[in-house]
Amino acid sequence: MTLVRVRPARPVQNLWDSFDNIFDRRQSTTEQTRTEAPDWSPALDIQEDPNRYVIEVEIPGIDKKDIHLSAKENILTISGEKKQPDNRTEKQYCRERTYGSFQRKIRFGHEVINDKIDAQYQNGVLTVILPKSSKSQTKEIPVKFN
Repeated sequence: MTLVRVRPARPVQNLWDSFDNIFDRRQSTTEQTRTEAPDWSPALDIQEDPNRYVIEVEIPGIDKKDIHLSAKENILTISGEKKQPDNRTEKQYCRERTYGSFQRKIRFGHEVINDKIDAQYQNGVLTVILPKSSKSQTKEIPVKFN
């Protein structure tokens, strides 16, 4: 019997990988190469309301001490590393989970208050709340008709 790994979303990823490979071949030696890029990128959701941004990042299996956040000039950087367990053997022939380092950078359209950013990690989901600055919030301007 032959084992076949099924990845429903893999064809789309393969297409993007093909595009990346085409452009990687044309990169100069001073640019970052594909081998230097992170091995994986966690999925995230971003919600915006008039007062804040809420980001939820799926990063199960990562120790809290291996998650790093930084904010500078309306860019939030989320990075970390998912370490492979030591109990792996050479006889393992089906591995679907991804390990290694990751980094996501998110640029916001409004100024955020860096001192009031709140982050919580629970059940494999990192939730980051970024309050918007009051000077960056949209103000409705009434139009007067004559």
